[in-house]
Amino acid sequence: MKPQEVTELDKIFNSLYCSLPYTNVLSLEDCLIFQKVPFGYNKKMVDEINDKIAQLKLPLIAKSNEAKGLFADTIVVVPTEEYLLNN
Repeated sequence: MKPQEVTELDKIFNSLYCSLPYTNVLSLEDCLIFQKVPFGYNKKMVDEINDKIAQLKLPLIAKSNEAKGLFADTIVVVPTEEYLLNN
């Protein structure tokens, strides 16, 4: 079995993941999903993740799934539209 190629997006997600203290993170091909966010901390964590993204100057954005019922305890981090258009 051949190893998969490490993409630029993989490196970007890795730099964010390694700079945050959270461990309940699911890594998919095109996003990071922070799981099991404690009730009431969703907005605070989104702000903290977006602050870290800005500090590291990464082409990512964190979005809350707080209003989505079943997925209310998750935060998704995806590339910005500008990054997707340029790559």
